[in-house]
Amino acid sequence: MEKSKIVSFWKEIEQAKRIAIGGHIRPDGDCVGSCMGLYHYIREQFPEKQVQVYLGEFPDSFRLLEGVEQFIKPVKQQMEEAEEGQAWDLFVALDSSNLERLEFAPVFQKAVRTVCIDHHITNEGYAMMNLVFTSSSTAEAIYDVIQGRNEKGEERPVSKAAAEALYMGIVHDTGVFKHSCTTRHTMEVAGALMERGVDTSRMIDDTFYRKSYVQNQILGQALLNSVLWEQGSVISTAVFATDFEKYHAGKTDLDGIVDQLRITRGVEVAVFAYETEEDSFKFSMRSNSKVDVSTIAMQFGGGGHVRAAGCTISGTYEKGLQQLLEEIRKQL
Repeated sequence: MEKSKIVSFWKEIEQAKRIAIGGHIRPDGDCVGSCMGLYHYIREQFPEKQVQVYLGEFPDSFRLLEGVEQFIKPVKQQMEEAEEGQAWDLFVALDSSNLERLEFAPVFQKAVRTVCIDHHITNEGYAMMNLVFTSSSTAEAIYDVIQGRNEKGEERPVSKAAAEALYMGIVHDTGVFKHSCTTRHTMEVAGALMERGVDTSRMIDDTFYRKSYVQNQILGQALLNSVLWEQGSVISTAVFATDFEKYHAGKTDLDGIVDQLRITRGVEVAVFAYETEEDSFKFSMRSNSKVDVSTIAMQFGGGGHVRAAGCTISGTYEKGLQQLLEEIRKQL
């Protein structure tokens, strides 16, 4: 990333009095972590500024982050309050590759100035200023943006609250440092954050591994419904509206299902879908080494990374799955 772009970003921050920060729909650990990490840093460095974080519904486990409770409201309520208020001087969109994926797009579009900080290779550059990194996560990118503010090149320490948020973001998008997106720099950033006092064991266990009884039940149902394709190199499963009702589960209870499918012996690609509304399914894909799932997702209006991507397809689950399988076969 060009240093000049980072410098320009901080000029935007310095000039804005009212700043909004928001992430993508169905926010994951990297989305919530990067939003809260940047929020804490701006509030600490510029206490005179008004800063608001816009987040959709996310897993309860992320509530351990300091300050996040104040931003937990129904999306409809947040939208209504935003419409009643004046436009933000600056809206910083994080971890969202396109405007359609941005949860609070109308608030973003209404802002006087807009910035996007992201790490998805499919990013469409939809903001007035776009900082797209080749990092493991947006949280790692935020750390680099913070360090890039110091023109002397010296390390700029972050608070424990910001460090915890950014560490959580990195942990989730790297699969606890095991995904191919993890680099030496990723580990160096994680180490620097650990030095700020992050309880790494608690953060990893409570936000990544630990699951509620309901989450375990719906994971079990998803595994029971799974099917192997292409001589066992592809595995798929889905969670339907009836499953949500049966287990009293929500979308935030689905974390980890697609990754559990991915580590099935012999599998190259895992496909997980859940019903978002009648005849509409959100598909998540993960691959191990051969298939670029981002190119497949883009064909259906989605996006993501080479090894992790997703899209929404209208129609029955079976129809959508067959469309994806056809594209996966071409790469296999």
